[in-house]
Amino acid sequence: MKDSEQSQIDIVEELQLKIKTLENENRLLKERLDEAGISYMDITSGNSDEPADFYDPDQGARIKKFEVTDKIAGNFFMMFCRGRKDVYELRCTNPKTGKNGYKCFG
Repeated sequence: MKDSEQSQIDIVEELQLKIKTLENENRLLKERLDEAGISYMDITSGNSDEPADFYDPDQGARIKKFEVTDKIAGNFFMMFCRGRKDVYELRCTNPKTGKNGYKCFG
């Protein structure tokens, strides 16, 4: 029972040390903001002079609607499914079996 109590005390002390370290880091960063003339309260409250990014809740309104034709579908398919241009096929006959086939070279 003593070991588990000691390990809990060690964990609490470690967490207290991390809190102290983070508080010191926070204080130093706030000092640097003050030195640079930047108000910490403006940053956290959102009252800075810079314009905020605008979020459009109706994102779908920007999508252009058009009819998908066979030509458009074919062009789309060809964008992603065309063959490699750096590889060519060579028709050959297997001398042992007499079967015809292709070998790829690249």
